[in-house]
Amino acid sequence: NLPTIGCFNVHASLLPKYRGAAPIQRAIENGETKTGITIFKIDEGMDTGEIALKREIKIESSDTLGTLYTKLEKLGTETLLEFLRIVNEGELKLSPQQGEFSNAPKIQSSDLVITDFSDPVRVVNKIRAYDPRPGARAELEGKPIKLYGASVIDFYGKGRRIGEIVEIDDRGMVISCGTGNVIISLVQLPGKKPMRPKDAVSGRLIHEGMILGG
Repeated sequence: NLPTIGCFNVHASLLPKYRGAAPIQRAIENGETKTGITIFKIDEGMDTGEIALKREIKIESSDTLGTLYTKLEKLGTETLLEFLRIVNEGELKLSPQQGEFSNAPKIQSSDLVITDFSDPVRVVNKIRAYDPRPGARAELEGKPIKLYGASVIDFYGKGRRIGEIVEIDDRGMVISCGTGNVIISLVQLPGKKPMRPKDAVSGRLIHEGMILGG
C-alpha cells in the first residue's frame, strides 16, 4: 500500500524561503510583506522537495502571529483541497524550487528578548512575531515584562533616552525608540495576567521614565 506519487507536505511559507520549523514567526520578524502556502513533495532534505502548488497572501502591517496563523490555516485548507482535486484529475505537475532560500529555525527563548530599542520598526516586528504566544519580552529595570499589541507612532518626547517610557495613557504605553516611538497596548509582568499599561500604573508596577532594555 505504498503511495504511488510520493508523500507531500503543506508548509506555511513561499518555499524556498523560510524552510524549517518557524516560518510564520520569522517572516513577521524580518518585516516580510508577503508569505503563503507551499505544497511540496517530501525528499531527503528539509523542505527542499519539488513544488506542487504555491499560493501567496499579503502580510498586513497589523498582522501578528495569531492573525497570520489564522489566515494561513484557511489558505492552507483551500490549497490542500485544490491539490487533491489536481491529483484526482491526473493533472499533478511538479517543479523544482527556484530562487534564494532562507531558513526558519525553531524558536529559542533568546529569540523572544528585545535588547535594543533603537529601531521602532524592528521592535514592533519582534513583538508582532510572538503575539499572542509566547510573547516578546524585555527587561524593565531588572524585571521581565512581556509586550503585546505594538505599533509605530510619530516621534515625540525629544531628549528622552532610548527605551524610556515616555507616556502611559488610555492608548497604551509609549516607548522612545530612536527615530520613532512605539506604543504598546498590553503588558504582562511576572505572576500577572496581560493588562493595559494604565492598569499596571494603577497597581504601581510601571511608571513613566522607566527604561526598557536587555
